[in-house]
Amino acid sequence: MTKKDIIAEIQKKEARFWLELKQTETNFGDDHVITGKMRYRWNSMVELMDSLGILPDQSLPEYVQASKLILKKYTEKV
Repeated sequence: MTKKDIIAEIQKKEARFWLELKQTETNFGDDHVITGKMRYRWNSMVELMDSLGILPDQSLPEYVQASKLILKKYTEKV
């Protein structure tokens, strides 16, 4: 596995964690204990990426899905 492949795998995992966090927020609410655990998991990955100088790949399908959930959440409140 090359360095480029490793970075891509880390980005995919972070994107999956981000989507799972947004799905959990949608299903259980922002303050639910499960949401807190998912947020901690995603944040741990972000901290690792920051320390390695890896940026998230927001073009991944998981990011697109998460963005749709975020948009839906905030357009429903208006």
